[in-house]
Amino acid sequence: MHGKPEGAKAAEGIWQILGNVTQVLEVHVGKIQAVGKGLHADAFESFRTGAALGSVNCMNELAVCLAGVEGCPQDLIAAVALVRGVQKLLGSSAVFKNQLGAVIARVYYNLRESARQNEEYAKAAEWLQNAADNGHAGAQYELGQTFEYDQENLEEAVAWYEKAADQGNIGALVALGLCYKFSKGVEENIVEAAALFRKAAEAGNDTAQYHLGECYDKGEGVPQNAAEAAAWYEKAAAQGHVDAQYNLALCYDNGRGRAQSNAKAAVWCKKAAEQGHVTAQYNLAISYACDMGVAFNPVESAKWYRKAAEQGHREAMRALGVCYEFGDGVPLDAKEALVWYEKAADLGHPGAQADAEELKKENECLESCLLKLGYDV
Repeated sequence: MHGKPEGAKAAEGIWQILGNVTQVLEVHVGKIQAVGKGLHADAFESFRTGAALGSVNCMNELAVCLAGVEGCPQDLIAAVALVRGVQKLLGSSAVFKNQLGAVIARVYYNLRESARQNEEYAKAAEWLQNAADNGHAGAQYELGQTFEYDQENLEEAVAWYEKAADQGNIGALVALGLCYKFSKGVEENIVEAAALFRKAAEAGNDTAQYHLGECYDKGEGVPQNAAEAAAWYEKAAAQGHVDAQYNLALCYDNGRGRAQSNAKAAVWCKKAAEQGHVTAQYNLAISYACDMGVAFNPVESAKWYRKAAEQGHREAMRALGVCYEFGDGVPLDAKEALVWYEKAADLGHPGAQADAEELKKENECLESCLLKLGYDV
């Protein structure tokens, strides 16, 4: 890192400045916190000013910004320095339980992604454990994530998820629900999973809304109800959840829980496809090829076949080969067609190998005829 990190200058002198920030700044921070984390980036300069004046609240919020809020400069070392500064000002007992748990969890999460910060990573892990032991729900959830993904200790992960979920932590409710659904560190209990998903879904979590939709779709943990499934898929889809968008497209396509509509199916299928959902990309290509919910457009069809094929979708590979063989939406190109047929065949597509062999024979026959007519091939 070149030069002094942004925020580190403020961190150096924070605990040397006496007094608290002015009442106006404290009220400003309170308003920002009340409105929500989405305004962190807009308030970055205010937090930095307040931190320089010794405001514990501003120091906390600035640490959150520097620890990885979108739209703010990321500086994990400065974030840790701010956390330490607040610890010096307040002492450890109250800090871990009330003031810094969320900041510690965020700093730790970002630090564990940075292999070069081993010393700070270890210190952050210690803080995280202290925050969790002192009852901070965010830290308990993050510690559960650590046990699940970093240490692969599912039983310990479940124990921490339960502590955080008991305090209403949304991430923990979802994580614990997934543990019960997939029998990770705990005996499978789909009824309990559905109940946990519902709590988080009603709080607006898109992942929980998607999984609750699946529960209703399949009748797992709740009575099967296609309309409820579609309703929860739609809530999650509206927030950009890609799998929910695709499942909602299927609801419209099949008339399950929603009135059948090729047009609406195509709308949601396209949203999922644009986010990289490979099956949605393939199905959208079919929609353009067959005039289903969207206007017939062979160029768009070939484009979406290609996107799916490049992600390894063997049906799309074969379909793209057909496009090149017959010039549908792409220039006629037998060699390119053969490339995609062979790719699909390598992945076990039952018809692609026959397509490739037939195309080879046709090419050989054509070349033979051209040679007899005196053309170079």
